[in-house]
Amino acid sequence: MPGVNRIKLLPDHVANQIAAGEVVERPASVVKELVENALDAQASRITVEIQAGGRSLIRVTDDGLGMSRDDALLCLERHATSKIRRAEDLASISTMGFRGEALPSIASVSRFTLTTREREVGVQPSGCTGEGNSLKAGLQPIEGTQIVVNGGKISEVKAAGSATGTSVEVRQLFFNLPARRKFLRTEETEAAHVLHYLTLAALAHPGVAFTFVKDTRTVWQLPGQKSGDEIAARLPAVRERLRALMGDTKLIEVDFSAPLENPPSRNDEEESFETALPAGTTDSGLRAQDSRLIVWGLMGAPGVSRGTREDQHVFVNRRPVENRGINFALMEGYHTALMKGRYPVCCLFLEIDPAAVDVNIHPAKREVKFHREAEVRKLVAQAVREALQAFHSKSGVQSPESGVGSSKLKVQSSKSGATDEAGEQIVKVGIPFDVKTEPEFSTPSLPEFPLPLKPKPEWPARQTETPSLQMGFSSFRPAPTLPGHAPRPTPPPSPGFGAASHAVPSPSSNLTPDAAHHAPTHTPTPLLSVPLRLVGVIGKLYVVLESDRGLVLLD
Repeated sequence: MPGVNRIKLLPDHVANQIAAGEVVERPASVVKELVENALDAQASRITVEIQAGGRSLIRVTDDGLGMSRDDALLCLERHATSKIRRAEDLASISTMGFRGEALPSIASVSRFTLTTREREVGVQPSGCTGEGNSLKAGLQPIEGTQIVVNGGKISEVKAAGSATGTSVEVRQLFFNLPARRKFLRTEETEAAHVLHYLTLAALAHPGVAFTFVKDTRTVWQLPGQKSGDEIAARLPAVRERLRALMGDTKLIEVDFSAPLENPPSRNDEEESFETALPAGTTDSGLRAQDSRLIVWGLMGAPGVSRGTREDQHVFVNRRPVENRGINFALMEGYHTALMKGRYPVCCLFLEIDPAAVDVNIHPAKREVKFHREAEVRKLVAQAVREALQAFHSKSGVQSPESGVGSSKLKVQSSKSGATDEAGEQIVKVGIPFDVKTEPEFSTPSLPEFPLPLKPKPEWPARQTETPSLQMGFSSFRPAPTLPGHAPRPTPPPSPGFGAASHAVPSPSSNLTPDAAHHAPTHTPTPLLSVPLRLVGVIGKLYVVLESDRGLVLLD
């Protein structure tokens, strides 16, 4: 019929359920939004409790600023927030949340209970003139506020006793959306997603104490770590939090800072989504800012890697993010220090001017967009490379005074004029390396190979003869002479090479030098009994040795 309006304005609870489809994907999304609100409220202790993977109960309690009665009612309205005031504030977001959609969206798809009590009142409320109702400035309110919401409709608002801070209880998530509830995963899977986000939040804020309770059982309880404003004071706190969550892993520190270059002029450049500036920000204003990129945190030493990016955590202004450019920058920085198909272990924090990064891309706020993507990627790769170079420069090759266990490796360059008495470096079987402590090797440049040494005097024969051991390890015979090379004399084992190398004499030790040289060899000399010379170390993983037969690669 003509004149009938077909377009109608949706009710608020329907609009909230539509918004909840983007904001609330699963129980972990609820935990994320509530924990971010607690962090923005300057909480120092946060407790998260879940039951049945978050389906039946999610409770987040903090000791933050809390809310008054009016603020508690207003926070359940759409787009009501305390984070931003104007459209220009979107260009420099420094808080975790800013949309004002989380609480009304969560309350529209669950049985929601909000209990809050303001931390401090600085002004005496109006209308409180009686002696019993008056509050002095600076005192805490004696009662809190509790609001009960069922499916987006407020059912009860009352005064309640509460500790300072806020407690949000979410029960029967998606009770009024059976289709959404049916597509939830198993309880263990949903609990794993909750644990993953809490791990990120605990790493990003080591100064906040976190407690995670699953089905009335405490999974972990992390105390707040002391940290300061300087990076040198924050690194120990992050290291301790990483140790509590992931165990002891060999990590190296990253502390890098570099200025961002001026962006190119936009007069001759076509503006696109990637190059567009935030609303209210001018090109000249962004250039005038002394924008710097600070990269700090911890990353795995060479040889510490994972088969997935599960332990690769990147934070931009304390916000856990996913950015392909940063992932590629990490791989570029490690270069050959990682094997193919392996990914680094890291907990890196990027601090950048909020105007140079856009977090208003998706309601989940996990994806960010840098206005100078290529430059940020280059600087992150440079920070990783410099950290690896500093690590290699600190860990040098073991000297004789700092040998590991009873083994001592002497490394001398051929340019140092070593004499025959000093001897060249010989590595034999039987070196008792300490299996608990591995020697630290650097990556030295390959030395020049020395010229053939003069024949050394023959060592005197031993007076006693002991039968050879089995397995062929004690049958030490001279290596076969290669064409065009003189036979190389073998020095006696040094005292530092362990008892296994000098307690069993060679069966040919009683022969004269000429007889020993012409004695027939019935079996080939075992490779481990051939004198080896250290050539270098590759990536702190492989040791390259040289013998008369060729090169030996030791893992």
